[in-house]
Amino acid sequence: MTAPSALINATGIQIGYGRNVIIDDLSASFPRAAITTIIGPNGCGKSTLLKALAGLLPHTRGTIELEGKNLSGYRRKQLATTIAVLPQSPVAPEGLVVGDLVLRGRHPHQSWINQWSTTDEDIVGQAMTMTGVADLADRTLDSLSGGQRQRVWIAMVLAQETGVLFLDEPTTYLDMAHSIDVLNLVRKLKNTAGKTIIMVLHDLNLAVRYSDHLVVMKDGAVHATGSPETIITPQLLNDVFDMEAVVTDDPVVGGPLIVPAAPAD
Repeated sequence: MTAPSALINATGIQIGYGRNVIIDDLSASFPRAAITTIIGPNGCGKSTLLKALAGLLPHTRGTIELEGKNLSGYRRKQLATTIAVLPQSPVAPEGLVVGDLVLRGRHPHQSWINQWSTTDEDIVGQAMTMTGVADLADRTLDSLSGGQRQRVWIAMVLAQETGVLFLDEPTTYLDMAHSIDVLNLVRKLKNTAGKTIIMVLHDLNLAVRYSDHLVVMKDGAVHATGSPETIITPQLLNDVFDMEAVVTDDPVVGGPLIVPAAPAD
């Protein structure tokens, strides 16, 4: 099977906050029409990398290319119609209605010439239908469950109608059932709409199950990249996460399943 071509390439990038360098000399590629998940221990730079790839955080050295073009060459509005970003803890005004939040995803496509149109209305409706929140349109966001809210936020970034979605911890604060529900939706977006999805997850088994490609980070650097089947090993888990574990076959979907070793007596 031919490997998918890279949509985003980062080469030798350095990222930091003031004098505090978080990522130094990092290079990685992110395939198109695939789900890539960035994993690694807390504080290793996962969210920092995600923000830089999305153009939300400047890099002080190296290059980030999207479709072969330097990210710095994109105008802000052009980037907003190419990339949609769902941060880890999105915030909305109190009392905001679901339908109004989702239509905010159309703002990058609006101008003083191109105002709200039936096309925008159709796209918002499709996004809400695909994410299963159409029946919540008149509810306030703060009246919803965690899983419902996350689906609404994903509907908003879908309404932005971009080919690339960045999701920073989309399952944060969700229980297992809602986490699986959200990640099934993410996979559906890749399979049926051809989206390129780059996300950060903490749950290793969910990352392994739902990803086509993994970028494993440690101490601000890339430790390994590749498909879960080829790179998830007991040695990698020990080296990166300082965790003793067995890697076996997932009895439900195949692929690797990580089973932490029993604690010593």
